[in-house]
Amino acid sequence: MATGLTAVELGGPEVIKTGWSTGSLVAADIAGDGRTDLAIINNDRARIELLIQREPGSTATRTRPTGLDRWQPILEDSRFDRRGVPTGSRMYALAAGDLDGDGRLDLAFTGSPNGLTVLHQDKDGVFDRRRIFDISEPAGLRGTVVISDLDADGRSDLAVLTKTELLLYRQTADGELDAPTGFRLSGASFALEVVDVDGDQRLDVTYQVSGSKDSLRIRHGLTGGGFGPEVAYRMGPSRGVVRALPSARGAGIDLVHIQADTGLIERLAFDTPEPGKSILSNGRPRVFAFPTDGKAPASSALGDFDGNGLLDLAVADSRGARIWLVRQEEPGVFAAAEEFPSLAGIRALVAMDRNADGRDELIMASPKERTLAWTRLAEDGTLGLPSVIDTRGKPEAVAAADFDADGHLDLVYASAERSDRRLFLVPGVSGWNETVEIELSGFETDPRALRVVDLDADGRPDLVLFVDHDPTRLLIQNDDGGFEEIEATTGFGRSLMADVDPSAFATGDVDGDGTREMIIAGSGFARALRLDDARNLQVAAQFNPRSGDAEIAAASILGKDGSNARVVALLEPANDRLHVLTPRRGGVWRFLENIDLPSVDLVEAHSVDLDGSGTDDLAIFGSDRFVWMPVGIDDEVLRPVSSWESDLEGVDYQLLGVGDLDADGSPEVVAVDTRDSHVLEVFRPADNGKWTSLLHFTVFEVDAHYEGQRGAVNQPREIVIADLTNDGLDDLVLVVHDRILLYPQSN
Repeated sequence: MATGLTAVELGGPEVIKTGWSTGSLVAADIAGDGRTDLAIINNDRARIELLIQREPGSTATRTRPTGLDRWQPILEDSRFDRRGVPTGSRMYALAAGDLDGDGRLDLAFTGSPNGLTVLHQDKDGVFDRRRIFDISEPAGLRGTVVISDLDADGRSDLAVLTKTELLLYRQTADGELDAPTGFRLSGASFALEVVDVDGDQRLDVTYQVSGSKDSLRIRHGLTGGGFGPEVAYRMGPSRGVVRALPSARGAGIDLVHIQADTGLIERLAFDTPEPGKSILSNGRPRVFAFPTDGKAPASSALGDFDGNGLLDLAVADSRGARIWLVRQEEPGVFAAAEEFPSLAGIRALVAMDRNADGRDELIMASPKERTLAWTRLAEDGTLGLPSVIDTRGKPEAVAAADFDADGHLDLVYASAERSDRRLFLVPGVSGWNETVEIELSGFETDPRALRVVDLDADGRPDLVLFVDHDPTRLLIQNDDGGFEEIEATTGFGRSLMADVDPSAFATGDVDGDGTREMIIAGSGFARALRLDDARNLQVAAQFNPRSGDAEIAAASILGKDGSNARVVALLEPANDRLHVLTPRRGGVWRFLENIDLPSVDLVEAHSVDLDGSGTDDLAIFGSDRFVWMPVGIDDEVLRPVSSWESDLEGVDYQLLGVGDLDADGSPEVVAVDTRDSHVLEVFRPADNGKWTSLLHFTVFEVDAHYEGQRGAVNQPREIVIADLTNDGLDDLVLVVHDRILLYPQSN
C-alpha cells in the first residue's frame, strides 16, 4: 500500500555467507509461515540452500567463522536458519511454487544431467519426492524457469526455456504436471518472464534473443488459453535482462533496459505506430518454428483441415516421420502446434478438399517410402495415419487442381524409377484408384517440384515442373485435356527459366486482370512473366530493389486485387530484409521502403489470404519455420519514452532490478556497476520523462593487493527486491562473491 514516502532509506547490510558458485536467488514463503524465505543454487555443494526465516526473537546455535576473510560475518546474527536440499547435479535455474496443489511450495530447477527436476515439499517441510523430466539441452542460464498460473485455472504451472524450445507444463486438477506443450524458439533465448504485457487480463510469455536488433520476443496469451506465435519487437541489444514496469498508460507494462552500446538506461513503452508507408509497414511478423534439424527442408501446406473456414498450417519433418498441425481457431489466432505420426521422408505436401465436404485432406509424397498417401482430421481433432494411394514409380512431387473442369480436384505427381521419370494424373472422381500418364520425355535428372498456374490465361490449369540441373519445364493443357511442353529457353526464357529454384518461383496478378502471372526472382531484380498468343514468354513487369546487388530470393504481390495499395515484396534473406515496391503509372513499380525480415532459410514464399481478411498476406516457408507477415495490420511498437545517464563519475551500469523501495506504491529502478566501481544507484523513473536519483552507494571496494578468490568478473551478479523483514516494505537483496547481502528498508 502506498504510504506517501519519497525517500529511500536502507539499513544493513545483513550478510549471509553462501558460496562462490551460487546463483538463481528466489524469494518466496517456502516454510508456509507467512514470512519470506530465500532459496539459492549452490553448485559447489550440489545442493539448494534454503534460508528459512526464524521466529522473531529466536536465535540459532552459535558458530564461529574459521577464516580471516574480512567479509565473514558472525552467522548466528542472521535472521535465517539454513537448510540444504541435496540435488547431486549441476544446476542452472531455480523457481519455487506449488506444483502439486497441496498448498506448499515446491522447487523446480534445470541442470545436468537430469534436465528438469521438480522437488515436492511434504507437510514436514522435507523435499523428499522428486520428479525428473527428460528435456534435451536446457538453457544453461539463470532466469529460464518460471512458475505461474499460465491458464488462469487457479493452479500453478511451469515454464522452461531450453536451447531450442519453450516448454509449458500445465498442472492438472489432480495436482500432476501434464506432458509439456512445446514452442520452437527462433533463436537462443533467455530472460523468461510471464506477465500481462498489453493489459488484456491474459498472461503473455516474453523472452530475449541474443544479438538481434529485434531482441524482445512475445507470445501473446490467447482467449481460450494457450499462446500464439512468436512476435519480435524492435529493441536493440541490452546489457543483461530487461525489466518490466507498470505502464504509464494504466494497463500492461513498460520496459526498462540498459543499452548494450551506450550504457544508457532507457524506458520503453508499447504504443500505436505512426502511419506506414505501405500496407506492410506496421505488421509484425509472426514466427512459427518447428523442431527439425534444418538439414532437410520441411514441407508445408496451408489448408482448412477442420472446416471452420480458416486456413491451417501443416508441416512435415522429412526425417522425423511426423507432421505438425497448427490450427487457426479464429481469424489470425493460431493454437499450439500438435504433432502426429506420418510417413518418413516426406518431400511434398498438398491440401485439397477431395470430396467437397468443406474440409481439406492432406496429401503427401514420400520418395523414401515410395508412397503417395493422404490423411484427414478426425472428429476428435487428431490427424489420422496416412492411407496409401496407388502410384507408379517413386513419387517426388505432387500438386492438385481441377484439371478436367468436372468440379472435382485432381492430383498430379512426378515420379522417378531409376532413369525412367514421368508425370501421372489421378482423377478426383476415380477414388484415387486409376492413373493417367502424361506424355513427357527428356528427363535427365529427378523432378524437384510441381506448381500449378494458368500459363496461357485460357481458364485451364497448366503445370510448371522443376527438374534438378535442367531448365524449368512449362506444360500447357490443350483442348483434349492432355499436356504439351512449350519451349522456355529462348528470349527472356533463356535467362530466367534455365535454372530456376522452386523457392524463387511464385504467382501473382500483376495487372489486376484476374489471371496470375509467373514471378521469377533473380540476382538484383524479379520479373513477372506471361505467355503471349504465340506462346512466347514475355515480361509483364519488372521489380527492382533500391540496390542492384541485392540477392532477391523470392517475390510476392500482396494486398487486395484491384486495390491501389497493393505492393510487391522482394525477399532478401541474406540480409534479413524485404524490399517493398508500389505501382506507378505505366505499369512501373518503384521502390518504397525496406522492412526487417525474420531470419529464415527460404523454401518458398507466396501470397495468400491467411486470416480471411480479403487481403493477401505474405507466407514464407522456411526449412525449420513458417513466417506470416500480415498485411494492413497496425501492431504496437516499442517506443523510447525516457532515459537516464548517471552523473556519477566512472560509473557504467550492467545490472538492473525493479521494486518499490520508497513504499509509495510505484517501483524504482536499481542499477549496479558490476565491473568497475561496484556502485549501486536507485532511480525514480517518472512518467513525465524526468528521472530522479534517490540513493547511491558502493557495494564493496576492491583491494588491489588481495590475492584470494574473487569469483565471477561481474559483481554483484543478482538483484532481488522483496519483503524479508515482515514489515510490509520491500527490501534489497544482492548476491555478491560468496555472500548474500540484505539491505532492509528502514522507512
